[in-house]
Formats: sequence, structure tokens, C-alpha cells
Amino acid sequence: MKDTIKNSIILALAIFGFVSLISSSNSAPMTINECCENKFNIVAPASGGYGAYMVNMQTGETWWINGKNTKVKHK
Repeated sequence: MKDTIKNSIILALAIFGFVSLISSSNSAPMTINECCENKFNIVAPASGGYGAYMVNMQTGETWWINGKNTKVKHK
């Protein structure tokens, strides 16, 4: 009788520990923003054309990038 109760308690604790171990793991993949901390965002104008705005998300500065590999600070 003592062995049955003892084995039941050990089994219950083992199952509880296994379930706790499985549920504590975080297997969600990291997104690009979580791993790289990119401070720039590229925004294409709605009218189309050859160029895009580059926005520094930390300082709020905006730059106009045209198709000729030049970067001009936007006012």
C-alpha cells in the first residue's frame, strides 16, 4: 500500500514537471524587428515614380532617395 501511494506521488510530480517544462519553452520565431533593430524605414510615394523616402525611426529625419543612388535630406 505504501509503495502504491509513493509511486503515485512520484508519477504525479514527474507528469507535472514534464508539463511545466514543455509549457515554459518559447518556440515562437523572432521577427525581423526583434532581431535586427533596424532604425530606417523605406516608404515609396503613392504617386509612383523613381524614388522613395527613407525615414529614420529614432530621430524622425527623412531622406529622398532617387533612382541615381543619391540621397538628399528632405525638409
